[in-house]
Amino acid sequence: MFNSIKEGMFGDVTIIEPIIDSLSNGGDHYITCFDFYSYIDAQNKVDETYRDYSKWTKMAIEGIAKSGKFSSDRTISEYCTDIWDIESVPIPHPSTQANTRTRSFANLESIQ
Repeated sequence: MFNSIKEGMFGDVTIIEPIIDSLSNGGDHYITCFDFYSYIDAQNKVDETYRDYSKWTKMAIEGIAKSGKFSSDRTISEYCTDIWDIESVPIPHPSTQANTRTRSFANLESIQ
């Protein structure tokens, strides 16, 4: 199951090799690998769908359009009001003038 990982297909496995060995040899106490094969099946469907540009684009747009209720903006706003009891701060719009733009990093001050 983990051969590709252990063979280094995704990079250095030195740190995680003991974990993989443990999982492979009966140490999967939290059943983390229980649905591994169904995950692979789902990932294969994703790969196949991604190759169909029109279908992928349609699904992406529909996914974004239907995600409004679960957006991070709404979640953060609810945390602010319901949990942290703080008010939001307005975000300034970016300037179209290069010399008045806010710089994020001190090392960019000299760049015009």
